[in-house]
Amino acid sequence: MVSKEKLNQSINRRQRKSVFLVILMSVLSVIVLIPLVSIIEMVIQNGIKAFTPHMIYQYATTLAPERNALIGGFIGSTIMIALGVGVALPISIVVGVLCVEYPAHWITKLSRLSVDIIQGTPSIVVGIVVYCWMVMPTSQFSGLAGGVALAIIMLPVTIRSTEEVLLKVPSQIKESALALGVPYFRAIQKAVLPSAMRGIVSSACIAISRVSGETAPLLLTALGTPFITTNILKEMGALPLMIYYYATSPDTTWQYLAWGGAMALITMNVILVTTANWIGYEK
Repeated sequence: MVSKEKLNQSINRRQRKSVFLVILMSVLSVIVLIPLVSIIEMVIQNGIKAFTPHMIYQYATTLAPERNALIGGFIGSTIMIALGVGVALPISIVVGVLCVEYPAHWITKLSRLSVDIIQGTPSIVVGIVVYCWMVMPTSQFSGLAGGVALAIIMLPVTIRSTEEVLLKVPSQIKESALALGVPYFRAIQKAVLPSAMRGIVSSACIAISRVSGETAPLLLTALGTPFITTNILKEMGALPLMIYYYATSPDTTWQYLAWGGAMALITMNVILVTTANWIGYEK
């Protein structure tokens, strides 16, 4: 039988350990937040200068409207990301359904292996591959090639997320549809996928956040341009490319614009991640 004194000693020892671990976790959490807060503070401190009335007037009066690289970069990024989502999301849904419904099939195993390989491949290698596929044969950099490169980078995120979401759909939903005589593919299309749509959209937001700051593959595919363009078959600007080119410029105005582009990217990522968490939240 344990004495009361030993029991109190054990309780005190556990309480001390608990307090120590709480303090340790708090300190480590603060250490993790320091780089994030520092980056956000520096970007906002410098990026806000790109949106002052003086800077906007100076930029608007020194260049023609069609050469507004900040607006052109935002438009180009939006177009190429939309192309990437349009290519990656349907493939992700098909592969996700395949992985859930036929987990032991050899095609499923090959698909998972391919996803792991793509996930570990540097983005610049993806850019080189798309460059060989689309730029070299046509001798033309294009926004379309940039969108394909972003789609390949999105695939591992969207496929993994789609598979996880489909696994959470109760099996009774599919079984109820099949019991009513609905064909198998219709049960997946009309019962399973609508139930998982919130999670799929959430994974798409996370994938967009993942590729929105990619620069290396776009340097080899879209190349970038200071002009505002919506032609996906020609060179196209993007916010990461604008930041890369302007940050290395000796001109102070261009450097401020690079900071402004960085602030716009961070703001967009915060909105995307918040939206993904809100959409994917399960009550």
